[in-house]
Amino acid sequence: MPWQGYMPEQYVGYSTFSAIQFHVMWIGFCFTIVFLFFSPPAFTFSLLFWHIWLAVPRLWTLYLLKRERKDGMIKFNKQDVSYYQQ
Repeated sequence: MPWQGYMPEQYVGYSTFSAIQFHVMWIGFCFTIVFLFFSPPAFTFSLLFWHIWLAVPRLWTLYLLKRERKDGMIKFNKQDVSYYQQ
């Protein structure tokens, strides 16, 4: 699946990564709402679709790691996401 946006090269804290992803998600939804008033509805719905499509891999990663401790570290590789506890 596509992964656009913040992709750290080294270890990153789980809480930092989740906070950034949720902030980016809400900012994208706010831009979509602004475009709702100034653009045709078809463009706005396609913008919303693409925003959700690009956010799903990150949100799926956070969903799979939600049972883990929040003070761990995440490492992204080409094929997987690794979670390490401190």
